[in-house]
Amino acid sequence: MRKGHIFGLISAVSSTVYIIFNRYTFTNHDPNPFLYIGFVLAAGGVNSIILLGFRKELASPFRHPKYWLLIVNGILAGVANGLFIWGQEGTTSINAGLLSSGVVITTAIISAIWGLDSFSKVQVIWLSTMFVGIYLAIVGLNVISLNKGDVLILVSMPIFGFTNTFAKLIISEFNSYVIAGIRFIVSGFLTLSIVLIVAYFSDTGFLSLSEVLLAYVSGTAFWMAIIAFYLAVTDIGPN
Repeated sequence: MRKGHIFGLISAVSSTVYIIFNRYTFTNHDPNPFLYIGFVLAAGGVNSIILLGFRKELASPFRHPKYWLLIVNGILAGVANGLFIWGQEGTTSINAGLLSSGVVITTAIISAIWGLDSFSKVQVIWLSTMFVGIYLAIVGLNVISLNKGDVLILVSMPIFGFTNTFAKLIISEFNSYVIAGIRFIVSGFLTLSIVLIVAYFSDTGFLSLSEVLLAYVSGTAFWMAIIAFYLAVTDIGPN
């Protein structure tokens, strides 16, 4: 097994923890979904500042002539994450887990269209078989019913697929830690700033301490998933 496959497995496990914690929070608490999204993404931003500061790579990416690629990646990731977490407020963990597996398919399709990867007929068959297998393992022979939350998650999938494919291009300019770190710093603090301003003027209330802690755990799990994903991309590509 190549190193990239191990990082891919770590990314998948961390993503599962992220989904479970989000659903637990929305099921057992009643957080403002937009504030929760902001704190989840900001958690990754805080962790990224610590990591990049330790690696002495916090300021150097912004001196690179193509630093704007990192900014674009961060903004797109923030939009996708926001839609995904918002969607989890109105759906089940089963639906979220199944629908999020679609990011593998959107990444593969966009990567192929972009010309970064090509797929043989056998690979297409295996990709289709994988999705059917995930569906049967989670839902069985039942029919999944879609609601507003599911639609939001589905909309986020192509955006995730685009950012994952975009990572393949960025990796030629920056290392995995910088890409993941700046992604969270940009998306996290930009999103948190916006929702805090809106919450202040609309007087919608704040998160409780337990909800902030849950957001931090969720954000840390997703942060680990993204770092592991980019390390996997470096070794085996975006698929």
